[in-house]
Amino acid sequence: LIIRREMSDPSMAYSTVADTANPRDEEALLGNSASDRSIHRRFRPALAIGAVLAFVAVCSWLPSHELLHSGESWSPESKASFEEVCEHLEVDNSSCYNHGVAAHGIETLEACCQKCHAVPSCVSFTYFHHTDGASCVLRNGLKCEAKAVDGAISGIVEERENEVENSPYPLNWQTLHEEPLPYNCEAGTFPNLWPPDGPAGPGPTKSSVGLLTFNLEWWHTFNQAAGPKNYKDLDSNNMTKFISGLATAQNLELMVFQECDDVEYVLHASPPLRGLYRGLQSDKSTGIAFKMASFDLLDHGYTLVAEDAEREYWGQRTLQWARLKHIVSDKIVFLANHHGPLPVNSGGICGGEITALNILRVIQTHGKSGDIIALAGDFNDCPGSATIEHLKRRLNHVFNGVVDGGVDNVFVNIDKYFVLNRTNLGNGFGNGASDHSALSMFFEL
Repeated sequence: LIIRREMSDPSMAYSTVADTANPRDEEALLGNSASDRSIHRRFRPALAIGAVLAFVAVCSWLPSHELLHSGESWSPESKASFEEVCEHLEVDNSSCYNHGVAAHGIETLEACCQKCHAVPSCVSFTYFHHTDGASCVLRNGLKCEAKAVDGAISGIVEERENEVENSPYPLNWQTLHEEPLPYNCEAGTFPNLWPPDGPAGPGPTKSSVGLLTFNLEWWHTFNQAAGPKNYKDLDSNNMTKFISGLATAQNLELMVFQECDDVEYVLHASPPLRGLYRGLQSDKSTGIAFKMASFDLLDHGYTLVAEDAEREYWGQRTLQWARLKHIVSDKIVFLANHHGPLPVNSGGICGGEITALNILRVIQTHGKSGDIIALAGDFNDCPGSATIEHLKRRLNHVFNGVVDGGVDNVFVNIDKYFVLNRTNLGNGFGNGASDHSALSMFFEL
């Protein structure tokens, strides 16, 4: 990953962060959620009539604002009152600064305004209520032209209006970082994982399974490539055509994606894949897809394992996983998908050793003895880093890409002898090209 990409990436897990230098990127912050995502929402042009009337009422009642309260208790010692700080609002308007981050758990306009005032780096905010809930985006940086968005309400912190923050990281950190940490950041004993049930090799149930890992660079290949439209308004794009071509030509039965906001759209917008694969989405912009004719889903989920360091902060990072039963062989595959913390090779807040330990703990907790383990993704760590080297002590490192020194990696618990046809498949074409390469490999069950 390079900073240029991350600074404009509305899909980060981190992905709770989005850049809004281009006004059309507002739609990535103020609309529908994709699959399991609860933070970033895509803007729906057609608001429910009731929601519109409610906001008209809100605007006409300010500053009395009885309709804006939802029962939250704001400490007068630590937060200014709504009447004092939230009077100057612009209705049907989305403010624009080149840094933006979606705040968690904000349900009312009042709470959004108060959140901006409580975050030292916040200069402006935009609140939007839609049928799936509410969005609150906090902003700073260089100001750009505001965009008319029906139902959006924006405001500024007047005393900070002329402050220009050249980095998005303070705003991201102040908005998203949680204390105490919602994941384990303590050293411990590395678990001993299991070998797979039965040796792979000749036999009546011998099967070969194809796996793809690919960082889609969603903000560019889906949001930016859609131009003034929402990506969902398009039947397909260059990236979905590229993925469907790879999956079809190589018979890839398992796929893991990073910087993927909507895996179901990826599969639906690829006619050769439509109806053949099932997608699983995490709320940190990772996705898993598996071929339903080849596998039955036993269980799936995702768990926080790491977080970006303050100096390059975009958010928390998960390990997404699925236990899948291969229909022909009855073998169980524990498929894990990881998009690692920044800065590259740092292991994030807790460091590479703890990040590796947390990944292995999740596998041990949700996998079962005998499962074939396949761990893949954009780790934001290269061979030689603490994360990769500690994982290599428990799993076989069988493949890595070349982008950013090799941040895309694949691990398995089977012997390397049974890993076949490792291939760098390129990064796509036209405006659908990612800044990562798709990696594929086959392994025998």
